[in-house]
Amino acid sequence: MSNLKDIKSKIENYANDSNLTELQIIENLEKHYFDI
Repeated sequence: MSNLKDIKSKIENYANDSNLTELQIIENLEKHYFDI
């Protein structure tokens, strides 16, 4: 399992590659994984 630093860096890289903000990405992850 990835540690939180790896996950954080992946989110930051994804945010740089896309037009989403980090918060929007986290919200999307919550919906995808936790069905909030």
